[in-house]
Amino acid sequence: MSTLLSIKDLRVAFRTGKLHGVVQRFEAVKGVSFEVPENTTVALVGESGSGKSVTAMSILNLLPDNAERSGAISFQG
Repeated sequence: MSTLLSIKDLRVAFRTGKLHGVVQRFEAVKGVSFEVPENTTVALVGESGSGKSVTAMSILNLLPDNAERSGAISFQG
């Protein structure tokens, strides 16, 4: 079965402002990796505040301007 979606080492941080000239960041997603095979149903589960919505918004490229994303996202290769 081939891979439909591949996420490797996804990291998302939000710039929250500056304090004494240093940019402050909040790391919301820390190194998430997973694959979704074709023709499957999956669920992303976790505690409140664990980064589920930020992960989904990263995949869809819907993050706000103050977000910094790194890692690899591949859809259908």
